[in-house]
Amino acid sequence: MHCGTTETPQWRTGPMGRKTVCNACGVQYKHGRLYPDYRPLKSPTFDPSLHSNLPKKVQMMRMGNVSERVPHPTPKPKKVQWIKTGNNIPIGQNLTSELKKLETRMGKNSEMGQNLTSEPENFDGMCFGNKNERDQNRAHRAKKFERREKASDLIQLDCRENQNFDSEVILKPKTMEVVKKCLHCESTKTPQWREGPMGRYTLCNACGVQYRAGRLYPEYRPLKSPTYDPCLHSHLPKKVLQMRMNNAENNATSGNREEQA
Repeated sequence: MHCGTTETPQWRTGPMGRKTVCNACGVQYKHGRLYPDYRPLKSPTFDPSLHSNLPKKVQMMRMGNVSERVPHPTPKPKKVQWIKTGNNIPIGQNLTSELKKLETRMGKNSEMGQNLTSEPENFDGMCFGNKNERDQNRAHRAKKFERREKASDLIQLDCRENQNFDSEVILKPKTMEVVKKCLHCESTKTPQWREGPMGRYTLCNACGVQYRAGRLYPEYRPLKSPTYDPCLHSHLPKKVLQMRMNNAENNATSGNREEQA
């Protein structure tokens, strides 16, 4: 959509949407440099006098075009000259009027300073309140605290009189801890709970590893599992396979004997 090329190793996103720009134009668009003066060398619309494939040359061309179009800047207005004083008074105005204004301001500031230095008579009362009011508030708070303490003592006495239980029963009962077990070997202690055929965190670490490898057979049990039986189970994969083969042969022979009988 920018340079008119039809062959590109990858179509990229452009201002018109996804896969609308070739690879070279898409890279320039991603960096924010897809200008009208940019064209790849292999594009059919490439003109050396108008386009370039180098970003620096494109910027130089754009700067040249802008300087031609932009008109000459307007002359700056002259600055107003000010006297170097604390109060900036421009030249050409009546100094007497400005000085009178300054005198009136200074007089007001001096009056305000005098008012601030002289403290009012009831300064302590205005800031912190009267002492009598503060003492009354403290006494009122102390009475409230005493009433609450008495009420709490009465409630505790009533509870002790109504309840005639031992001290062991009054204590809070311990929360029932749910013991988690492996659904294959019934072990309760494991460094990590793993995924099994019944869902996540249903097998112990050893059984979960065997299940992930596709070797979780009924004959497999870890050594520390409570249901481990050396005659029926094993924790080694090779022995587990041998036991399964022996069980299959025994089942086949017993089936043939039953058919013969």
